[in-house]
Amino acid sequence: MAQLASALAGADLVHTHSSKAGVLGRLAARWAGVRAVVHTVHGWSFNDVQPRAIRRAYVEIERAAARITDRLVCVAEADRSRGLAEGIGHEGQYVVLRSGIEPSAYVAEPGTRERVRAALGFGDADIVVGTIGNLKPQKAPLDLVEAARRAFEKDPRLRFIVAGDGPLRGESERAIESAGLAGVVRLLGWREDIADLLAAMDVFLLTSRFEGLPRAALQAIAASVPVIATDTGGISEIVHDGESGYLVPVANVSAAAERLVALAGDSALRSRMAVAAGARLGAEFDIGTLVADLERLYDGLLGRAAAR
Repeated sequence: MAQLASALAGADLVHTHSSKAGVLGRLAARWAGVRAVVHTVHGWSFNDVQPRAIRRAYVEIERAAARITDRLVCVAEADRSRGLAEGIGHEGQYVVLRSGIEPSAYVAEPGTRERVRAALGFGDADIVVGTIGNLKPQKAPLDLVEAARRAFEKDPRLRFIVAGDGPLRGESERAIESAGLAGVVRLLGWREDIADLLAAMDVFLLTSRFEGLPRAALQAIAASVPVIATDTGGISEIVHDGESGYLVPVANVSAAAERLVALAGDSALRSRMAVAAGARLGAEFDIGTLVADLERLYDGLLGRAAAR
């Protein structure tokens, strides 16, 4: 901690992200006498799948950290509401600033879809379902495999790709093999060509157990790919059930499979949902908006800190 505080000495403002780094970084910033401290909540450190005692401990840690924080930035209104409900900070500390993307980066050039699908070994008749995320408990990749198994039984045109890696890769591979889905569900590992992969998809599937506001879902919407997602965190703020995608209960693989089959069998519905989703992706989700809002936030805090 002393070494971190020393590194921050002379800084005017510290802005932390993620739970562990957020707590340690804010403590070090205050120790170093930094004038203003900001923390962004990308989903809280506590969630509903944790044992009660662990969840309560994380809530208490977040409460303590909030007392040494000037502003708590939330990427979703759901996180702001939950933080206040748990007694973390006070209303005046909070501001909602979306974790923006560059929407134009996900608009595919003509021919990209065909090129990428051919490289992946998919044909025109295949319905490609994809996801992007770490293979860790939060993202529930085993739920995705089970939903894929159930949906594939009803529509054998379905194919699945997962871009990402993590501690559950081995278990996911075994689940795929056990379900007889080798060649149907493909784990691609870490990829940098996300825009290209999105262009190849017909449906984006997110099976997370908890979230803040997943940027992968924003990217899918920008790429005009309809989204099926578990209803957690701020997802309902970007996916409106039955209009711009489908929301399913957390851990309900049957519901996810049913929605997959419905979208796979109706290309017109997929197109309508993609258009509706894109129409809701306004300026607040643009990275340029985020940068400008953060600049104003920093200027305001530093001006006030100087006055003190």
